[in-house]
Formats: sequence, C-alpha cells, structure tokens
Amino acid sequence: MAWDREGRWLLTRITALKDRPSVGRILFIHPDDPFEQLQQVVNAMAISADDIRPFTRCIRCNRPLSEIEKSSAADRMPDYVWERAERVYACPGCGRIYWRGTHSRHVRDRIRQIFGERSPNGNSRRQSAMETPADD
Repeated sequence: MAWDREGRWLLTRITALKDRPSVGRILFIHPDDPFEQLQQVVNAMAISADDIRPFTRCIRCNRPLSEIEKSSAADRMPDYVWERAERVYACPGCGRIYWRGTHSRHVRDRIRQIFGERSPNGNSRRQSAMETPADD
C-alpha cells in the first residue's frame, strides 16, 4: 500500500484491520472522544510540542503556505477580515487563502491542552511550538 511504502501510518477505528499484520503499520484508535483520540496519537507516536507547526500548511493539499500581499487577496476575503487581518497567506498549489482569526487562537489553546502547557498568560509556554507565521 502506498501509505506503508511512504513510511506513513494508518490511523483507524476499523476493528477488522486491528490485528492484521500484513496490512502495514496501523494504529488502532480506541477512544470515542476526538480529543482523547488525538491524545492517543500524540502519545503513541511520541509527538512533542516542538513537532507541531500549526498554520504553516494548506489544509486542502498540504503544501507550505506563503505570505502574500494583502491587497492581492482582497476579492477573496470577507470585508470584516480584510479590515482586521494583518497578514495573509496563500497556498501556492490550490490558491486557498488563510489569515489569523479566532479559530487559530482556539487551535493554539487546544495544542497547549494536549501538551500540558499554560496559556499565553502563564509562564511555561513553549514559543517554538506556538509561534508560527500566522501568529504575528
């Protein structure tokens, strides 16, 4: 299978695949709760906060994002976003536009929860994991 040849893991909840060694590298996801599922993957794969680089890749095609001139995306952004966004990023592959909004704060907060880090008001925050191009 392509994912196995590429050194990737299959994350699944399909019990029929759970004990089939011929399928490749599989992590069977046990919890029902999505947050607990994420915790399981982070723990099983030994992912650290320094491995996380949120908001740097396109969620559609996974290519690295590039900062663009805000004016070049004016016709593809809602007016209220245009007025507030300081930086704008685009995917060079599919052209999707990104900007920092309330969703990015929620995602960073969730990442902090996963790794037991304090919020920006605390004093034990790992900047390398939290500071990304979309955070400025």
